[in-house]
Amino acid sequence: VTLTLRTEGYPDHELEQLRVGLPEDTSTDFVRDLVLGLKVGESRSGKVEVPITYPDPIWAGASCEATVDVKGVSRVDVPELDDEFAKKLGHDNVGALREALREALTAAMGQRAQAQAERELVEQIIAKNAFDVPASMVDSRAKVLLRAIAGELIPGGASQQPTMDDLEDDKRADLLREAEFAVRREFVLQAYAKQEKILPSEDERVARMADIARQTGQPIEAIRSYMEGAGGMQALNDRIVEDKASALLLARATQ
Repeated sequence: VTLTLRTEGYPDHELEQLRVGLPEDTSTDFVRDLVLGLKVGESRSGKVEVPITYPDPIWAGASCEATVDVKGVSRVDVPELDDEFAKKLGHDNVGALREALREALTAAMGQRAQAQAERELVEQIIAKNAFDVPASMVDSRAKVLLRAIAGELIPGGASQQPTMDDLEDDKRADLLREAEFAVRREFVLQAYAKQEKILPSEDERVARMADIARQTGQPIEAIRSYMEGAGGMQALNDRIVEDKASALLLARATQ
């Protein structure tokens, strides 16, 4: 489909050759109801909640009007899970494929453990180094977090634009604490990165954009174009720098 997003105060955002997986595709579920039942050449408009993972930071998490124009329809044939299928994925046989998946799951568990260790370390640094953070940054981060987890906090949250007022007092307080930690973490890691002269490389930028391309099913050239045009490249650079600073901080803390 061709997807067009519209909201007052911003120029229309058009994305060509977007692949929408049916019956479900987590990266495009926000336009699923608009696409269902359409034939090639038909279109439909309606209100959508753009996921926070959308590659264009201006539209990520937005509640806006969307139009989909169906340009083509194709069917996905699911292959048999056999050695031939495994070889197409670069493995000798199904056993090797299973082992690769097991290693990937183990790596994911390791990443979660590393994230927890990093959080505990950053919390210790924050506790020993008092500094103020702008309330406006905390409020802004809280709104981003709210959009990302609205479905868990608010019944029907995924189909409406939630606000902090929709939360119960304890949940609002928890969200604000998490938002404040996220802002403080960003300050700590950016300061450490500046101290250690940590910078992003072009290879690292390309790798991150390739990950986004795989997750969204879009060409990497399109991802780069969106990010450069919408100012998203600076946010990408910041994430790379923070991740490198975090890794270095953890490595030195465990030496």
